[in-house]
Amino acid sequence: NWLYYGVVPPIAKWVPKPCIELAYVIGVINGDGTVCKSESWYRYIIELATIDKEFAEMFSRVMAKLLGVSYHKPYWDNKQKQWRVVYRSKAFYKWYKKCEEQGLQGFKQYIEYSRETVRYYLRGLYDSEGSNNGNKCIRLYNSKKELQEYVQHLLKKYFNIVATGPYLVHEAGSKMTINGVETRSNDDYYSIQINRKLHIQK
Repeated sequence: NWLYYGVVPPIAKWVPKPCIELAYVIGVINGDGTVCKSESWYRYIIELATIDKEFAEMFSRVMAKLLGVSYHKPYWDNKQKQWRVVYRSKAFYKWYKKCEEQGLQGFKQYIEYSRETVRYYLRGLYDSEGSNNGNKCIRLYNSKKELQEYVQHLLKKYFNIVATGPYLVHEAGSKMTINGVETRSNDDYYSIQINRKLHIQK
């Protein structure tokens, strides 16, 4: 239909526009999400793997709305013991990889478009890699120190929330436990923390 009748599917006509859905997706991909090209299948993949079913469902709803396609129900990967969500879009892949070449700078116009897009970017990132210890400490944990510092900047500038750190939590080569499985980290891992009660409430 596309080749012979010019019926272009919505997923191929996708163009990036600043919105809360795109900001949330960028946040998730900066965390646990993946954007890649499958050489064997020649497919362009946006994927999330997580042990949190509600998070997987949220990401899938947002992706479906963003790409203008039907909702993909998360499925359980029994081998990896995770919920998986997979979407395909060459247009999204090419846009994301082009932005990624510029580092965080390439995404800032979509993240900092408005206060709400900043809020949803942070939500996507914290859904991926954040933790809340009984409302006593909110942490963001990953190997990207520059990203941690950018999050600190966004929290302070847009919401007047102070996050301390980044603190070195695991050195490269040290043992660490992820989802109950012990492994060795390939990179240094850092954490930023929101500790003050007023800022935790915000």
